[in-house]
Amino acid sequence: MSGENYRRFEEIVTANCPMAEAGKPLSPDVDLVELGMDSLQIVSTMLQLEEAFEVTLPEEHMTLETFTTPGHLWAFVELALGERSGGQLRT
Repeated sequence: MSGENYRRFEEIVTANCPMAEAGKPLSPDVDLVELGMDSLQIVSTMLQLEEAFEVTLPEEHMTLETFTTPGHLWAFVELALGERSGGQLRT
């Protein structure tokens, strides 16, 4: 997981996790709830990701499982990016 899109993703997620250290890379397997992400921050994260990447995140994939780890959430964002660009993922 690298590239400009992932760095922006990490900034947004870190900003919405009160216990995450700013500027420190997020492990793809870290539990976002353990980093302090609650339901309000999930909504805020979703809205910020949609704005930053100019995508609409599909509601059918909006589950608690999607927001368990940065890895799950990034896969969700990549899906939306792929749909936006006709299957051509940008990193």
